[in-house]
Amino acid sequence: MSTHTTDGRSDIRDDFESVRDQQRRRLRGTPGESWAARAARQITGIVTADPYPQQLTEAAAGVQGAVTTGRRVAVIGTRGGAGRTTTTALLARVIGSLRTDPVAVVDAAGPRGTLALRLAPERTLPTDDEVLDAAGRVPATLTDLTDALAPAGRNLWAAASEPGTGLDELVVAVSRFCAVTLVDAPVLGTTGSGDPVAAAPFAGAHALLHVAPCTVAGLDDARWLAELTASGGITASGGTPPLLTALVDVQPGAGLDVVAEARQLDHDGVPALPLRHDRHLASGVEFDLSLLARSTRLQATALASALVRTAIGGVPVTTPALGAPDPAAAVPPVGAAGGAAR
Repeated sequence: MSTHTTDGRSDIRDDFESVRDQQRRRLRGTPGESWAARAARQITGIVTADPYPQQLTEAAAGVQGAVTTGRRVAVIGTRGGAGRTTTTALLARVIGSLRTDPVAVVDAAGPRGTLALRLAPERTLPTDDEVLDAAGRVPATLTDLTDALAPAGRNLWAAASEPGTGLDELVVAVSRFCAVTLVDAPVLGTTGSGDPVAAAPFAGAHALLHVAPCTVAGLDDARWLAELTASGGITASGGTPPLLTALVDVQPGAGLDVVAEARQLDHDGVPALPLRHDRHLASGVEFDLSLLARSTRLQATALASALVRTAIGGVPVTTPALGAPDPAAAVPPVGAAGGAAR
């Protein structure tokens, strides 16, 4: 059975809450924006029109692009603590909320993966073998597939893959019916000689998303991985997948501006988009899109749009879809709110 039991529901149904559930209940309600920022916006809204709903709609245009064959995205990282799992969960939830067809997400980070903790699925994440045994190695219908997966939000289903098992087979089966499948992959390792592992986390990846912290080391990693990918150092069955970088503000106030650094990476030939720090995401438990800071949600939607367009088109995309606003400039950070979490 799966060891991925860190879902959003407690196993305790008695007259008391476990300490863990008390912590989760307290943390999951943390808003992304401070009270002062929310109050200031309400006052401003009395005298000016609010552009945010239109900006969010325009930013979502790329997410809703037509998909003829299910797109598979590997979310990768070169070091822990960069926000890879949080970013995977955030993008899966955003894409699922904006599309009318099903979306899937797979926790392939190992037995201690925390994707379920961030998504709070309705049941324990089934493993790849459990899904394939229940749905069939080649699922006949969408219902056969979704019955075997764990519901994890609007149009979103989730599963887990144990190390050394059938991740490739699971992703192929899932993408027969799901428009987009995201895989939270383990941190990239090295061989005994120190050489990087020169393979995508699964053979059929249509795109790679590198989640890098906005630190000096993270920026170095982003450039190194882009060079490695450009030289054919990371391969999949169809060749070298396009690489997009999500630069995450994990140390707000540390002296690096995540928006400026992402633009510099993009200018230097490393396709990148920013995610500012967000108090709601930083709580470390399940999250609600409606509680995110506005700048976070706009940036996450822009990143999701760019990622889907990259996976469909086969080339990295960082520019907004036609008519969409620049997410970095459209909604400036307010108070303690900002982009992505740890």
